[in-house]
Amino acid sequence: MSIETLLGGVKRKGSIEVRLGGTDVNLDEIEKAIESNPADAKAWYNKGVVFGELENLEEAIKCYDKAIAIDPNHTNAWNNKGIAFGELGYLDEEIRCYDKVIGINPNYANAWFNKGLVFVELGNPGEEINCYDKAIEINPNDAGVWFNRGIAFGELGNRKKEIECYDKSIEINPNYADVWYNRGIAFGGLGNTKEEIDCYDKSIKIDSNYADVWNNKGIALKKLGRIKEAKKCFYRSGKIKKTIK
Repeated sequence: MSIETLLGGVKRKGSIEVRLGGTDVNLDEIEKAIESNPADAKAWYNKGVVFGELENLEEAIKCYDKAIAIDPNHTNAWNNKGIAFGELGYLDEEIRCYDKVIGINPNYANAWFNKGLVFVELGNPGEEINCYDKAIEINPNDAGVWFNRGIAFGELGNRKKEIECYDKSIEINPNYADVWYNRGIAFGGLGNTKEEIDCYDKSIKIDSNYADVWNNKGIALKKLGRIKEAKKCFYRSGKIKKTIK
């Protein structure tokens, strides 16, 4: 058995405005709005959001471009355009879009966060952390940003800072199973098996079907010579994985 690690955290954060009186607006309604007023930047933006949700990213980008042509300072359109470029693998274009958002509004926390995620893919945890720091300055109560910041410090081998970030994330949202899981891995890396197991137990209490946590708990128990308990964890992990398949 090998330790299962969580390599990623929270995904890119987009903005959605496709609402009318609390009801989702469908594409036909948006098309009517554009036909009525082709210079309606919000309608073009909403059309882009719909295409994005349909995973038609090229069309989504075209719609965001229309919105931006009408309103060059449409930060949500720039942000979502960046996300679409990222999904297509165009990381340079993605960063350019986030930089445009930040140039218009330096306090747009999601753009800083999303830019940090690009640096994950570029393998640059130092720049990644710098972006998360900016996002945290704007919104210190985003558990997801603290979580990802912890992962970045883990990539740098700084377990102390990693755990501090997870603790902050848990303080904001104690029911975050992934954070407890990663915190366990960090303590395991420090050789603190007792604390490691405690974290896995907290994660399992939140999500009892988290196969990787059961696996890691089994490994930790085996280190302590608690073989019978470890086997039960491995069995539970395998059973969950078979169910998922």
